[in-house]
Amino acid sequence: MMYQVKMQLKEMVDRCPVLNLKAFLVRGIRMDENYEYEDVPLFFRGSEKGTCQKEDVDINGEQKAELPEMIKEMKALYKVPAYALSNFDEKEKFELKSFYHQAEFMKDYEDDYVYTGKEIDIRYPVYHDLTDEMLRGYFGWRSRFKKGNKRYEGECFISLYAYELINCVGGDAAEVYKRFDELEAWAESEMLAIYERLQRWKHDFIVFYGLPIELLGDYYDDSADKYAISLINYKNSTDEEIAEAVEFFSDYKVAKSAYFSKNEEKKISMLSAVYVEFADYYANMGVNFFEKCFGKKTFYQYSMFYLAKFYHKSYKDRNRTVVISPVRRFVFDDEVCLYDAYQNINLKNPELGTLAQETDRILRKKEKGMMPLNKRMKNKQYLKMVEEAIEKREKLDKKRKVEIDFSKLKGIREDAAVTREKLIVDEAENVAEETLGGLFTAKTSGRANTAGGNANTAGDNANTAGDNVNASGNNANTAEKPIVNGGETIDNKANPEKMQNADDAAQKEKLDDIGKVKILTEIEEEYLRAVMEGLSAVKIKEIVQKSRKMESVLVDSINEKMYDVIGDSVLEEGAEGYSFVEDYREEVEELF
Repeated sequence: MMYQVKMQLKEMVDRCPVLNLKAFLVRGIRMDENYEYEDVPLFFRGSEKGTCQKEDVDINGEQKAELPEMIKEMKALYKVPAYALSNFDEKEKFELKSFYHQAEFMKDYEDDYVYTGKEIDIRYPVYHDLTDEMLRGYFGWRSRFKKGNKRYEGECFISLYAYELINCVGGDAAEVYKRFDELEAWAESEMLAIYERLQRWKHDFIVFYGLPIELLGDYYDDSADKYAISLINYKNSTDEEIAEAVEFFSDYKVAKSAYFSKNEEKKISMLSAVYVEFADYYANMGVNFFEKCFGKKTFYQYSMFYLAKFYHKSYKDRNRTVVISPVRRFVFDDEVCLYDAYQNINLKNPELGTLAQETDRILRKKEKGMMPLNKRMKNKQYLKMVEEAIEKREKLDKKRKVEIDFSKLKGIREDAAVTREKLIVDEAENVAEETLGGLFTAKTSGRANTAGGNANTAGDNANTAGDNVNASGNNANTAEKPIVNGGETIDNKANPEKMQNADDAAQKEKLDDIGKVKILTEIEEEYLRAVMEGLSAVKIKEIVQKSRKMESVLVDSINEKMYDVIGDSVLEEGAEGYSFVEDYREEVEELF
C-alpha cells in the first residue's frame, strides 16, 4: 500500500513541471527527493485556522523573510472567531470590522516596495487576502499614488484604496472626498473598468456622509425632479412650467410636432390647459393625477456602497434622512438604507404622451393645410375633456393681455406729435404699428384672474379705452379698439385672409380633391410599400439604389414625414434590417 502511494506521488510530480521541487507540502506531509514523507507543521495566517497559503512559506516550508513591524502588527488585527468561519454573513461582519481597524492603523504608513509578481486576481479584496509581498506592493503603490505618481498596477490595489476612502479613513469626509474625486477622475482618464463602480461609490459617499447635495450634480439630472414638482403643485405653477413638464415626460415627441414647432404660444397655453383639466377632474374624485401617471411614492431598499467593503458601524450618526429634492430622499435606519421616490419618474410617460398627442391632433383640425394626426385616445369622455379644455382656453386667449412699458412713453409722445397729422383711416393699422413702437406687448393668457384697473399714462394723456385693463395676472382683458393720443381709434382686428401664412397657402395647393396631402415622394412610398409587403432584400436594395441615398437616410426621411401624421416612427431597425411597425398598418394603408 505504501509503495502505491509513493508511486502515485512520484507520477504526480513528474507530470507537473511546476511542482519540480525538492520538497513541498501536501496535506501536512513533506516529501523529499527519495519520495519519503514525514509530518510537518502547517503555517496559518492570522486567526483563520485550517488555511495554508503557500506564498507565506518558502520552498522548504519555512516562513519568508521578516516584514516591516507595522505590517506585522496590522496583520495581527485580523480577528475572525472560529465559529464564524462556516457562516458567510458572520464571517463578513468580523472581516469588515477587522478591515476597518487595520485601515485606520495603516492610514499613515508608507512603503517604497514595488510589486513585480503576476497581476493579483482577487475580487473584493481585504488585506487578509494578500500575501506579504502583495501587501508591501499595495502600500508602495498607495504611497506613490498619493504623491502624484499614478500608475496602474492592478485593479486589486485600486479597490483596496477605494475601500479605505469609503470607510472615511485618513481624514474628515470633506478631505477624503477630494481624494475620492481624484481617484475617480484618474480611473476615468485611464478608461478603467472599475470607473463605473467608483462613480457609484462616490455618489453614495456624498449621501452617506452628509456632504453638500450640490456635489451630486454630476450624478443627477434634476430636470425630472423640477418638472415633477411643477406637475404636482400645478395650481401654483405657470403655464410655461406645466407645458415644459408635460413635454419633458411625454412619450409623444412634442418638439418634433409640425404644429407645435410653429405655434409656441399655443403649445404652452393648450398643453397647460389640458393637464389642468385632467388634474382637476381627478382631484375632485380624490385621486392624485400625477400619481396616476407615475405611480405612488415608494420606499426601495438601497444597497449603499454596493459590492464594496464598507463597515457601516464606523459612522455614528446612522439614523437620519438625506433629502435630495422634494420628490426623492434617502432614509437611514441603523444598517438599512431606504430610497424614497416615485416609481417611474425617470421614464417617458404614455398617459402624458396621449394628452399631448390628442391636443396636437385637435388643434391641427382647426388649422388649414395641416396634416391630420390619428386618434390615440379611445375613451370618449376623456376626448371630450380635451376638446372642452382647448375650447375654454381659446376663449380666454382671445382676450389679449396688454402691458404698458412706461419707459417708452417719452419717445412715443414725441413720435405721436409728429405722426398725429398723418393719421388717416385707410392707413390706421400701419400708423398704429409705427406709433406704438413697443408700448403694448401681447402675451399668452394664463389661468389666474386678477382685479383690473384703469391704466393711465403721464404727459399727453395717452390712455387705453374706457374698459378696465388687467395689468397683472394671466386673464387680462383689453378693449378691442384702444384710444391713442387724444381720441383717434385704431381697429386691431386683423383680416383672416391677409394673415394667411404663406406656408399654409403653398400647402393648400397640394391638397387633392379629398383633402389629403401627398406625404411621401414616389421612391419613399415604393420603399415603404416594399417593406410592408415583406419583399426580398434584393428588391429592397434595388429601390434604395434607385433613390441614390443611403438606406438609413431614406428611412429617416420616411419616419420624419410619417411622424407628423401617425405620431410615431413606422420603420424600425432590427437584426435583419429595417421592418415595419405593424401597429400602424391600418393607418398607413389608409394614407396610401
